[in-house]
Amino acid sequence: MTFSQRAWEFITSLKLTIFLLAGIGILLIAGTIYETKYGSQAALAVIYRSPLMDGLIFLLGINQITCTIKRYPYKMHQIGWLLTHLGVLVILVGAIYGRRGELEGNIILQEGQSTDHFVMQIEENGEEKLYEVPLGFTVTLEDFEVDTYPGTSMASEYRSQVVAHDLKRDFTIQHTVRVNYPLMYRGFVIAQQSYQPAAPVMGTPATSIFSVLKNPGTPVIFTGFIIISGGIFIIVFFKPWLMDRFSPAKRRKKKKNTAAQPA
Repeated sequence: MTFSQRAWEFITSLKLTIFLLAGIGILLIAGTIYETKYGSQAALAVIYRSPLMDGLIFLLGINQITCTIKRYPYKMHQIGWLLTHLGVLVILVGAIYGRRGELEGNIILQEGQSTDHFVMQIEENGEEKLYEVPLGFTVTLEDFEVDTYPGTSMASEYRSQVVAHDLKRDFTIQHTVRVNYPLMYRGFVIAQQSYQPAAPVMGTPATSIFSVLKNPGTPVIFTGFIIISGGIFIIVFFKPWLMDRFSPAKRRKKKKNTAAQPA
């Protein structure tokens, strides 16, 4: 085989698909652990948006496209397989689209305070600038609680009791925000990032710091998962029937019977 043929076989191989999916899965697990220790912003910068993650996603997209091209022309029993490949590509498109239009920032609230916006920090011409971005609803921090390890002042868990009120939709939702349990509403993910303890001597209440993220690619990614689920369903339940129904032998028999019928 020539070098180009070897390269084509490698890029279209199932082994490469499994390797890339495993690599992305490992990075996602590492990102979750890193986020628990250092917060969502750090995990985004170090892992989720790392060059390694970008490279794996790009290679997986190339792998899926070339695999699909390699198996042309398609047969009826490959419908499920085609749908799963299409679903993976839709997910990758959603991930890329989401990264380009993603909004992220912070909300800082003391107990009893409310806000209808979050603050984004953007670097322009070498300078850090702050922008207020409207949420479209109001977030109120009703209470903040901290659990400590016995005999120490070190926090074991901290959580915020928040209320989101949407005046336009006349809708209110109460939620306890803590690490890995964010408030999700209207495309925004409001997660617990850190806190500042209360200072009773100075009369300062506890302050809760939230990270805010809105990813426009999320609906596209969910669509991709639905397409993949449909493809797997067809593979599991309908592929044997499709292989039998559209087998070459049955097609030849049907063609022969049609030709044998009198005019």
